[in-house]
Amino acid sequence: MLLKKLNHFHRTWKVRRGKSFAVLGYPRSGTTMLSEIVASVTDYYFDRDNVFPSSSKVVLHTHWKPSWFPRKSSVYIVRDPIDVSLSVIEYAAVHGWHLAEGGALNARKISKLPWRDHVADARKASHHIVIYERLVAGDEGETTRLAEHIGVPADWISMAMALLGAKHANQPHESDVTFRQKKAERRSAGTEELKAQLMIDFAAEVAAYQDLLSRG
Repeated sequence: MLLKKLNHFHRTWKVRRGKSFAVLGYPRSGTTMLSEIVASVTDYYFDRDNVFPSSSKVVLHTHWKPSWFPRKSSVYIVRDPIDVSLSVIEYAAVHGWHLAEGGALNARKISKLPWRDHVADARKASHHIVIYERLVAGDEGETTRLAEHIGVPADWISMAMALLGAKHANQPHESDVTFRQKKAERRSAGTEELKAQLMIDFAAEVAAYQDLLSRG
């Protein structure tokens, strides 16, 4: 069954992908949040299970190789790699996954591409890059650039962020509820120790992220 689905996907890829808008990023970087924002300010439809291109106008929520997708109908979100690491570790714990040697930013269970390669591929493909922390903070420059790329007024992005925050505060997704509960249980002084160790383990990734920030 899986092979049949993959064969169908490859045969129809070129025809179907033009109907979709892809929100790309390494897992746990904010792709779901950004997908909801894009859908709320455009006529694209988003469902958390949207992975494969469709004949309809949909927002694809995917962590596949960024260069597979056309720049004009895609956007790539980047988050601080240390926060991504912590989130991946917590997410893996909830699902009972073992992260192999190499850690949260290199585990093939999480992504076929390591974090640095994923981000580098997006930059090489000249994708529009959104900085997670700036978007969440309501940075005017970040929201304006995103709005221009999508083709909507900048204040639509701000309103979408506000509405999204209110929505999830009152009615979070079932999977998010479980994740947040488990995450709260594990919060302790050990988290700061782990974060300090991750800063050492992923110094190269942190440097790449800082370089991205410096280039705007």
